[in-house]
Amino acid sequence: MLPTQVKYLVLFLCLLSSVAFAQPTDFIILKKKDKPLKNFYAGSQIEFMTTDGAYRNALITSIKKDSIYLQEFLVRRLPTVYGSYVNDTAGSFRYVYHYQQIKSFGKEAGKGF
Repeated sequence: MLPTQVKYLVLFLCLLSSVAFAQPTDFIILKKKDKPLKNFYAGSQIEFMTTDGAYRNALITSIKKDSIYLQEFLVRRLPTVYGSYVNDTAGSFRYVYHYQQIKSFGKEAGKGF
């Protein structure tokens, strides 16, 4: 082989090996009257009420097979000896919800006192 043919062969092999096959990630689109209001992807924050009455404000870890996998962090404010406060992550909880278990997005308004 000639040196220029070897260069082209090496270039072709490098380009061939760098081809990546990607799969689109799952997502949820919140629509109102066929107009998209908000998109939710893995890694985004979501806030909703479930049909059971539970309020969730959590991070979406993944979306698979019509289910949302969440991780919610329990953060507490602890006082220091200097009179200020420090945020401390006391723990985290993982939840899985089917999209039909979501009643409403956001926090429900309080009723009266």
